[in-house]
Amino acid sequence: MRLMTGRNVLGLLLILLGLGFLLDQVDVLNLGDVLGTWWPLILVAAGVAQLYRRAWVEGAILVLFGGVLQAWRLELLPGDVWHYLWPTAIIAIGLWLLSSTRGRNAAWVQSKDRLDEFAVLGSIENRNESVRFEGGRITALLASVEIDLTRAKLATEGARLEVSAVLGSITLRVPQTWNVAVTGTPLLGSVENKARRDPQAADHPALQIEATATLGSVEVRD
Repeated sequence: MRLMTGRNVLGLLLILLGLGFLLDQVDVLNLGDVLGTWWPLILVAAGVAQLYRRAWVEGAILVLFGGVLQAWRLELLPGDVWHYLWPTAIIAIGLWLLSSTRGRNAAWVQSKDRLDEFAVLGSIENRNESVRFEGGRITALLASVEIDLTRAKLATEGARLEVSAVLGSITLRVPQTWNVAVTGTPLLGSVENKARRDPQAADHPALQIEATATLGSVEVRD
């Protein structure tokens, strides 16, 4: 059973932010002061979510940077924050290089029947070749995600995909033979379906895409 998904984390962050604005309006707290002191915890929380998904390198880098910045904001680390950030950046680069020794091609092609992608301050580019694609979830927070489904096959009962872009972008490539229905909620963002459809696709199983774009973009194309 999954206890945490990218959508859950994003929803929790938005709820906490909304509560903060509400309490600020009734003079219970000063949201500016709170955010000014504790904003690095957002990076830490995003890193923990990545670790939960077994994205060890991305999670470790976010937790590392967030932890250093939080310690500096609490004045546990004296002096200029740059004195601590550049060694942290060197460590992060080392972690990234070690993780890249396996080669990119191995991670590029996947065959997952269900997606659970959560990108924070980075990018995800995958080609999915599932023979029974069922949908799933994609979340991009200050990040970009591109999923190529042109070589995948839909499950016989169709599929449902939830996508959320916040200050980021999500691009989905689908075959022209798929029957794709997109419903969207753009909040100062855009949701576009540019996929050309084969006239016979109406008789095929449907891919239902529920998209939310908050200061971001979701695009479906072939």
